[in-house]
Amino acid sequence: MAQLPPGWPLIQGIDAQGASMRLMGDSVFLLSVLRSLLAEFADLAREGHEPYGESPSALAARLHKLQGSAGVIGIDGVRQQAAEGEAALKDGDIHRADRALRALGAALRDLQTAAQPFFDAADARPAADDDAAPVDPDALASLVDLLRKQSMAAIPLFDELGPSLCNSLGRERFAALERAMQALQFRQAVEILQIGQGA
Repeated sequence: MAQLPPGWPLIQGIDAQGASMRLMGDSVFLLSVLRSLLAEFADLAREGHEPYGESPSALAARLHKLQGSAGVIGIDGVRQQAAEGEAALKDGDIHRADRALRALGAALRDLQTAAQPFFDAADARPAADDDAAPVDPDALASLVDLLRKQSMAAIPLFDELGPSLCNSLGRERFAALERAMQALQFRQAVEILQIGQGA
């Protein structure tokens, strides 16, 4: 079994080994993706939430998206319950879907509780240095190339260039870039990077 990177967050419900390998040891990115996932699907985590205010097909599509995000960062229990809920909705089995969604909600609540101390610790870290060096053109070209290739190697490079990119792009545009990276929307990230460059 491969050794985890130093300081890797051990969050109950997440396959630490699998997540570390898929995210190339980037624990900052793990917490970013996890935070985004929990925020996007917070409604499904609420106790007593009635999910059928949206159509079964729309809910099934959301559950499919949740499976993909959960799979990337190794939340196997959430992924399995989301898959069960999606399959039940597509089969028209509301009772089975309801059971899966209740289990999914409980799993998401447990995950939020387990992850919160790690979110709090990350929020307490100092902000990035506003005096960061300008973006290295070669490094930026490498980042764009990796993003175009849909390579996960883009993640640690993006983190490395983050402070410089924030200063170069401005906070609003950098925030959009960061959201695209967290969602693994690499093509969108390339478009954001190339705004105003004529490329």
